[in-house]
Amino acid sequence: MNQQIDELIHSKENVLFIFDFDGTMIEAKYDENTVLGCKNQACDALRRNLQVDVYEKTKPLKRTQDMVRTIYLNNKKAKVLSKVSDSIEVLNKMKHLHNNYPQIRIDDFIGVTEYEQKAVVLEYYSQIYDKVVYIDDYLDFLLKLEDTLTDINNIKYFHISSLFLD
Repeated sequence: MNQQIDELIHSKENVLFIFDFDGTMIEAKYDENTVLGCKNQACDALRRNLQVDVYEKTKPLKRTQDMVRTIYLNNKKAKVLSKVSDSIEVLNKMKHLHNNYPQIRIDDFIGVTEYEQKAVVLEYYSQIYDKVVYIDDYLDFLLKLEDTLTDINNIKYFHISSLFLD
């Protein structure tokens, strides 16, 4: 794990850890879980109507699970901040969260409909906590957040690969 993340977990400061969901807490693979093997808006609508759980066959990332356990063992808190398209997706993500990350309460799941809304959420929590750590697998988006929230010095951004450092 990145040394800076480890220090924040063990610090005496009031630190909130916020994780993206897809690709950060679970593996990002959906090809096996598509309805009729297609990916378009019609298939998405069919998937919603059939209430297909696209996360059913995905597995949690062990390093993220270990980090979440360590966060809670050190009396810190974690939230999940994820882009969602509908209530079925929210319920499926919450189910996966409950089954694989029992330390994180369901009401600590924050769903947004646009990526840009994540900046608003991060800015909000930066006013409540001494430090906010945001971990995501989407590097271009992390860089965009850093550029967007340049005036806020207590948010630290990390790519998921930072958890895989020894």
